[in-house]
Amino acid sequence: MFFDTHAHLDYDLFDEDREAMIQRAFDGGVSCIVTIGTDVDSARRAIQLAENYPNVYAAVGLHPTDARKFDEAMIDTFSQMASHKKIVAIGEIGLDYYWKETPPEIQHHVFRKMIRLAAELNKPIIIHNREASEAVLPILESWVKTLPDSLKERPGVLHSFSAPPEYAERALAAG
Repeated sequence: MFFDTHAHLDYDLFDEDREAMIQRAFDGGVSCIVTIGTDVDSARRAIQLAENYPNVYAAVGLHPTDARKFDEAMIDTFSQMASHKKIVAIGEIGLDYYWKETPPEIQHHVFRKMIRLAAELNKPIIIHNREASEAVLPILESWVKTLPDSLKERPGVLHSFSAPPEYAERALAAG
């Protein structure tokens, strides 16, 4: 059994054969798919896809390269979206120092807001970390200590993790 923890089923490139592509995944042994929202519009599409397929679930969040588009109202929007029965995580959130669209200080602000929201909602996070491990790991190490017991067991998934193995070991040690 395979569980795809990170798909972007809403991308335009799947428009012509999305249903067939999803069916091929299930036929190939994938039992569940989490499709990821990367902004408010993408999150809405992810929810719609989750509603249309029994074994597709969704995550909602603001990708770090889009953090420059953040406004405080998004917290309420994502919070409301996260109450949907098929929303299983907050994400894709994190830090990305590879692309230069959004300054790091804005990314940090949004990342901290989103992980606070996840803790409040008792949802795991899906973390995008590209060339930002020196900043991501201290934030996560601190955040994990504040979690309720129900979330400490499975606080999240590291995605786009571009760091050396010792950083992965450090993340695992933090929980």
